[in-house]
Amino acid sequence: MGRSDVKDVAGPEEAESLLLSAREIAVGSRGRRLRTAGLLVVGLLAVAVLMLMLRRPGDAVRHPVAELDGMAEKEEKNKCSGTHPGESCLHTKCCTQPGTQCFTKDSKWAICRAACRPGPDPTDMNNQTWECKALGPRKAGHYSPPSPPVMAPWVAKTCSGPGENCTETRCCKDAGNACFKKDAKWSSCKPSCTPGPDPVDTSSSPWECKQLGMRSPGWPRNAPKAAPWVAKKCSKDGEDCSKTRCCTEAGMQCFRKNSHTAKCLVGCHPGPHTDDKNSHPWNCTALGGRTPGTPTPHPVKVAPWVKKECTKSNTENCLKTQCCKEGGMQCYQGNKNWASCLPSCTQWKQWSVNGKMVDAKTKKPWMCKKLGPRTPRAWHSPSLFCISVFRLNNEEANLMRNALGKGIGIFACDNYAVFSSDPNSDLGDGPLGELRTVHFTAVPVGISKDGTAANTGLFMNVWEAVRWDGRYRTCDWTIKADPDAVLLPDRLRTHLKPHSGHSAFILTCGKAGMPDGPMMFGSVEALSRMALDSYFNSESTCRNMPWGAWGEDLWLGNCLKNLGVSAEADFNLVSDGVCLYRNCADKNAAAFHPLKSVHEWLAATGGLHAEVADAQEEMIQAEAQPGSSLHGAIGANLSVGLLFVAGPVPISVTAPLVHALPPTSGWQRCPMPHACNPW
Repeated sequence: MGRSDVKDVAGPEEAESLLLSAREIAVGSRGRRLRTAGLLVVGLLAVAVLMLMLRRPGDAVRHPVAELDGMAEKEEKNKCSGTHPGESCLHTKCCTQPGTQCFTKDSKWAICRAACRPGPDPTDMNNQTWECKALGPRKAGHYSPPSPPVMAPWVAKTCSGPGENCTETRCCKDAGNACFKKDAKWSSCKPSCTPGPDPVDTSSSPWECKQLGMRSPGWPRNAPKAAPWVAKKCSKDGEDCSKTRCCTEAGMQCFRKNSHTAKCLVGCHPGPHTDDKNSHPWNCTALGGRTPGTPTPHPVKVAPWVKKECTKSNTENCLKTQCCKEGGMQCYQGNKNWASCLPSCTQWKQWSVNGKMVDAKTKKPWMCKKLGPRTPRAWHSPSLFCISVFRLNNEEANLMRNALGKGIGIFACDNYAVFSSDPNSDLGDGPLGELRTVHFTAVPVGISKDGTAANTGLFMNVWEAVRWDGRYRTCDWTIKADPDAVLLPDRLRTHLKPHSGHSAFILTCGKAGMPDGPMMFGSVEALSRMALDSYFNSESTCRNMPWGAWGEDLWLGNCLKNLGVSAEADFNLVSDGVCLYRNCADKNAAAFHPLKSVHEWLAATGGLHAEVADAQEEMIQAEAQPGSSLHGAIGANLSVGLLFVAGPVPISVTAPLVHALPPTSGWQRCPMPHACNPW
């Protein structure tokens, strides 16, 4: 019996009780001096003394029931297996890690993993086949791997490469690829597969798309190209693709509306489509593969029936219509009886990132199930494609999520994207729907000759990612705004209109004494589509410049000048504390920088002055209609969602709410006075 075993038999009080019992027996045995009693005395004394020796100062007396509960909990935890290397679940048949299930490799080995497909596993130590028989139930929850999986050394020698038949190997050399079956004779490695014709394949014959073996870890690197037959045999935008089951335009895929109609779309959500000729719902079954390349977004016209048949973004129920009248709105289901049109399924918060939508009465979270597609927003002129670059593990991510949920900043532009060197991540819903980061390769950042970040190499990779993304081509201007820069797109269009229609970029800082003269500061960079085309057509010229000690803004400005792009000044475009000062009350500025916290950021967008804030708090608590406990939350969400996204409210977007704040003296009239003074 070990130290812990003795301790679990009884607590300190039980040990003392045994000692007293031993003494009593010893006293009674003096007269009889029986051999048996003597042995019992010795035994009881030994056990009692041992327990008292093991007692630690401050040991609490443990209740027998609590002791049993603790033992049961420990037994429950110990009987299931984790995901540690070498830990088998063959006998436990259950897992401790959420989102995992026990799968067998063979009759002698099984581990807990998120998924399993029969065949070799490119992350396994050898290429022996997994049978993938499930043992026991899946542990509830979402699986988050402790670290990215690594490709095993044998994969490069054993598995199939691009264009090779993987029917026998059932594994792929290239990262992010899996082996998919076309027919009885051919299988190939590809990132994904949808039954039907594959626009990347050399022939138009359909694919079965059964996956053989497991996917190789990592992200696909090589961008595929559409096969020559696609342009001849597939359907164009607006044509019925139910027979061809493929699309000519890049990034498009054929989706079924019903048994006799299908269209080429970027994506499809079941329900009525607001750009369709009628309100009949789509079932959105995918037919064939997606044509490779980046789709070209364009303004979508909302059909006339939408205003008559869809739900108003207020306190109306969209459970039956599954569509919204206002642009940028999505119908979200709260519970089985209620759904509402909202910019995002989040509860608006005045000075912080939006929270989860919660039923005002029951305090239960919303289902947040999307019903139908999001109604597209109208585009404006000049059109803006706005981007930001940030890290996911710091305050910048909070700034981005806050702006996205409220539909403000870069997310009030006609189109937008966010770039990060961190793994691709979902940021949540915004005015254009779900937003996922675009990845670029990180580069070490040093110190420039001006004492700022020497981040030119990093931003070369960012602009390369912008080129591959392709959305810049859809708009008149591309705007790169730092996460701590507050952007007001309506004002920005007014500033950019005189510079539109030709190759130009905007100089935003004309501070006297700068050694390189007026510059386009990196907080907000505005480049016309033609200017970016000039850069991408002559990228090597700019990469060969002596940029090692430059910040990215100095490099990009010098680069564009050398390429003949017109450098046009607008020193009122950005109120920048890094240039001269940041005047939060400047009615002409289209951006303010820097604002490092969510509270500062919201204050500069206009925040809400006391009267409006009080009204919002009242709406959160109130119910708009009898019998519905959800409307209190809806009112607060919509009033601000509509403010920045959809249209008329008491204070307009073009006159930001900062001007409704109580005035103070001079240019320092700012919601955060301590942050206004740049000196």
